[in-house]
Amino acid sequence: MNQQDQDHGVQSIDILIFIFQAMKILIWISLVMSSVLIIVTLIPNEGALKNIVPPPNFVVYFSLPEELGIVQWGDGNTTPFSIVSALGVIKTSFAPKGLVLFYSFMTILTTLLILFSIIFTIRILKSVKKKAFLLVENAVRLRWIALLGIGIYFTDRITSTVTSSQLSKYLQFPEVDFTGINFFAFLNFESIFGSMFLLVIAEVFRMGAQLKEENDLTI
Repeated sequence: MNQQDQDHGVQSIDILIFIFQAMKILIWISLVMSSVLIIVTLIPNEGALKNIVPPPNFVVYFSLPEELGIVQWGDGNTTPFSIVSALGVIKTSFAPKGLVLFYSFMTILTTLLILFSIIFTIRILKSVKKKAFLLVENAVRLRWIALLGIGIYFTDRITSTVTSSQLSKYLQFPEVDFTGINFFAFLNFESIFGSMFLLVIAEVFRMGAQLKEENDLTI
């Protein structure tokens, strides 16, 4: 590899580090906002403060009957359709305090998992920049990123299910059936598969790093 290719590689890594550092700053801002929401929720008579903090984005599951929708095909035929197991996001003021607190705490937990994933990624990139990529430490970091990804999946799904179950008792909208659980939301296993695949890569990476260390010691 010539010097020009090396310089280009270093610049690419610097750009990636900058991007992840910027993401880390945004994550910290999100943590602060979630913490402020908890504080405002706990204040007995928050008054004007409640208007400053935007309401949380609650996930809701719902279904629509067939009569509300018609699909028209290219040949001119029309058939009714139904929307089942749909997912939406609502913003509403004066939600139950217990629900807001649960949502805020779970949001903080999910955000922390994302934050640690970004931190581990930055450390891996910095080691690559130093031309010391094949390390056991990096394999452990990859493993943690995979485990954190699994944790993010479950915390997000649990939060959505609990908030939807609670809100379905209060929400009213013509011809809309709000449900407490949506099994379709749990069938989205792409993130789980990606995390499991990363676990396999991390283990192979760890074995390769250990072999390299043993060879270095032998030499």
